[in-house]
Amino acid sequence: MDNLLLYLSPVYFLICLLSPEINLALLLYIGRIGFEPRLALIEPFSLNQLNLLIFAWHFWKVQKDAPDGLTSEYQFIKPYLPFILYLGLNALIFSHYPDYALRKLTSLFFMGTIAAMFLHLIYRTKGRRALARTLTAFALIAFAISGLAFIKIIAGLSETRLTVLQGGPIVLGRINGLAILMIAGYYYYTNSRKLKFGLIAIGTIIFFTQIWTLSKGPVLALYLTLGLAILIFNKKGRLTGIMIMTIGAALILTFTLSSFDLDSRYFMNPFTQSTENTYRIRWLLFTQAFENIRHHFLLGTGLGNFIDQGVVYGVLYKYPHNLFLEIFSETGVIGFLLFGTILVGWFRRIQQYLSHQRARDPLTVVILLICVYMGVNQMVSGDLTAARFFWFFLFWSDLMLKEENNNFLTR
Repeated sequence: MDNLLLYLSPVYFLICLLSPEINLALLLYIGRIGFEPRLALIEPFSLNQLNLLIFAWHFWKVQKDAPDGLTSEYQFIKPYLPFILYLGLNALIFSHYPDYALRKLTSLFFMGTIAAMFLHLIYRTKGRRALARTLTAFALIAFAISGLAFIKIIAGLSETRLTVLQGGPIVLGRINGLAILMIAGYYYYTNSRKLKFGLIAIGTIIFFTQIWTLSKGPVLALYLTLGLAILIFNKKGRLTGIMIMTIGAALILTFTLSSFDLDSRYFMNPFTQSTENTYRIRWLLFTQAFENIRHHFLLGTGLGNFIDQGVVYGVLYKYPHNLFLEIFSETGVIGFLLFGTILVGWFRRIQQYLSHQRARDPLTVVILLICVYMGVNQMVSGDLTAARFFWFFLFWSDLMLKEENNNFLTR
């Protein structure tokens, strides 16, 4: 594997060098800044660090073309900075696990915030086409990963829960859901019958791989997001009920097929005391997070310190598997309110956007739904390091909402 990566690295380098959008998407998908053994080229240098070097070069090059440098980018991320700075201060003073806290901060600040600044830069210098190319880059990579998963199923290489490229089944489930949402967006807004047929074929394959991951969180998040999209953006209201029933039937089908997991863990009694009972484990982790909030209401236990109380049935869990509880329990009510302020502003812009009785911009709708999907996922799995997608698409959807709302006001 190491030799293969080494041989392929020149092609990888060339693609990322020629396409800043693909490099940006790969940076988010990999999600690592330090040395990653799974992507090792020549120790201590790995493929993801190649992405970082190329990203720095692209960032420097694009900001030179920006008329006012990074001034607009600072204004763009300014509302988010108090939350990020507070997390850094909290980690510096209270964290018992500085390495883990630093991973959370770098994922949030660099993978989310700096990446969003770059997105804003290429938007200002290259226009909306750069945003469309970026979304296409995310879609192509998601399709490629889902395609590898499908090949693995066909080849009979998956005996239990489906995984790809040494990632977990939940990660694959999230990527599959991301791909399906983008397919749904392309399908909804295209008038080409051939393209629609192709999208249905690709979506069916990805849905099949989604079932094989046996991951409930991404499936639920996907159906909730699709249901929300139908309720809000469906132009033919008479089809809404039929569509919701179809999604409900597919949901039942998904969970029925998931019951074929060897240990039947998805349909066990939720009160069964077992390391395989994900329902009860989540409940116990949530309960512990509430206990931490009760005892450390103001400042929290410290960024990354959930580890101290995260043992369930002899297994260590580093985080409570809920983004809101993680932020509240580790950074206190101060961190929670700073985060909540960001979300309140975001929801207000959504409300303003939906109040305009005009045609919806396809790119804005798709980005907004992806952000919702990633946010719902963070309610049942993952920590701040995994929240980089949610954070990045939160910035991106905010950018689109501000632009669309301003356009409505000036028309």
